[in-house]
Amino acid sequence: MARPIEQRRCHVCGQMSRCRVVEPYEETITHDGRTCVIRVPDLEIIRCTNPDCRPQQPSDMIILDDAAVRRLDAETYRQLGLLSPQEIRAQRERLGLTQQELQDLLRLGGNSLSRWESGAIYQSRSLDTLLRLAFTLPDALPTLRALPVARAQRDARGEVRSDAGGESVEHHVDDARCVG
Repeated sequence: MARPIEQRRCHVCGQMSRCRVVEPYEETITHDGRTCVIRVPDLEIIRCTNPDCRPQQPSDMIILDDAAVRRLDAETYRQLGLLSPQEIRAQRERLGLTQQELQDLLRLGGNSLSRWESGAIYQSRSLDTLLRLAFTLPDALPTLRALPVARAQRDARGEVRSDAGGESVEHHVDDARCVG
């Protein structure tokens, strides 16, 4: 059985000087085009305590174990004001929807909802707001179901024609983001 990580040698100085400490921790992230500093006042981390340890970066002396990563993730969602993966999954299940059904209703692409529910990526603030509306407003789901679904097709001239409920909107290919 492997020894706990704090009982292993420091990868920078090679000494048996790692220990668990509780200290303030901060991390800078970019979300929705904005730089945010996530602060946790009392995060339990594993740190090299050798005063002679000279890492290239101060963060090289710190190890975040699984518990620290989970705590940091929870704080990140809270401080960004986003629904957590657990909240998204619980609300979707409360509505009796599969991931695919909710994804289709919200017009999401790919596996966005799956990635949000697994915590692989953070949802944008605008899509978080849309999720909150869908989860809390009684008329949101029927309204979303009633919205026409835009279908894009390329015509013979290379232009994209988006057909949304009978109304046809033309875009030149260079300007189009939706290419069929």
